[in-house]
Amino acid sequence: MSQSSAIDLPSIPEMLGRVKLQESRKTGRKDRCAVIAMSALLGVMAAVVAVAKFGWMGMVTAKYTVVLLYALLVLVYATWVALMLVEVFNQVRAGFRQAAQRVDRQIAHQRELISWLSSYPRELLRERAMLVELESKSWTRRAGIGVAFGAAFTVGLSLLAAAVKVNSTSLPSSVPTLNSYVNTISVTVYAVMFGLLLGSAMACVFAARLEKVAGVFKEAAERGSAV
Repeated sequence: MSQSSAIDLPSIPEMLGRVKLQESRKTGRKDRCAVIAMSALLGVMAAVVAVAKFGWMGMVTAKYTVVLLYALLVLVYATWVALMLVEVFNQVRAGFRQAAQRVDRQIAHQRELISWLSSYPRELLRERAMLVELESKSWTRRAGIGVAFGAAFTVGLSLLAAAVKVNSTSLPSSVPTLNSYVNTISVTVYAVMFGLLLGSAMACVFAARLEKVAGVFKEAAERGSAV
């Protein structure tokens, strides 16, 4: 296997662009806009909390700013979910004909892509398919780790809130300090948790695309071996 053949094999970014149908860009535009908007709001919330902790902003102002940003975050998420529900409702009402037609177009598109790749050495295609599949599993594991950390943050915050509630009966003098501590870190913890979950979702999407690319490489290798 020469180095030139390995260089001539299409790169992963090129394959990601070729595997996707051109019409899917318009379909996924609202998803990308929603993710970007939620990520931006999350970053601004974290920045406001950091500025308040350093004393560059009043706690009352920071509190109302975070509440407003959180309301916008919920609004963006609710709009995103509503659009997805409307799309699903339209598909169900149409008997999933549009979705079935898109599957046919996707299959035809992938057959053309497999035919194009079958001209490459099948050993190289199998090797690339195996490596891409390994990377897909790695991204899936990263997503699982992100979800696990998000759950750990949630459980930790719940335990801390339970400890404050217990101390409210035994140590009345410490309650204001503990409540202030919990209120200060809760926004940060929830922001980190949301960021982890959002990153995990994006990692899952990327892993699914890598898995599709690996399948195309594998099928092209099988077709090349039969020629």
